[in-house]
Amino acid sequence: TGNKKQAQLSDKLIKVLEEAEKVATFEPNFDFKGTGTSKIKLPAIQDPDDAYELYYKSLGKLKRSFVPKGDKGQPIRDEINLFLKRGKLKGADGRQAYTHLMREAINLFIKWVNEYNGQNLMNLYLIFSDLNNEKKHK
Repeated sequence: TGNKKQAQLSDKLIKVLEEAEKVATFEPNFDFKGTGTSKIKLPAIQDPDDAYELYYKSLGKLKRSFVPKGDKGQPIRDEINLFLKRGKLKGADGRQAYTHLMREAINLFIKWVNEYNGQNLMNLYLIFSDLNNEKKHK
């Protein structure tokens, strides 16, 4: 079966793959057979559809409803993005955040709306700012 599959590949691709195999080395730093694999921390599985729903239809809607556009709301948006991107604001886009962080941000936002009726933007800023400081995102 391997030869049939190789026949379907272009000569150029076969050559590149053969060269790659010559220089490839595999030196695992953990035991595949023992308990070493149980110590590997894998990131949460991301579901693009879930991420879209969370970011655009929930978090985005909350931000559009309560955070002013432009310069006045920028510090709040920055703190939210800093939280979503775990301190990596440069080139950060909250849409690419882990969904569990989006859920946490939504819950914080909802808690703020319930406690302050969506009226105290300073407190919204402080909620995310304090959390970012606590998690050493700053």
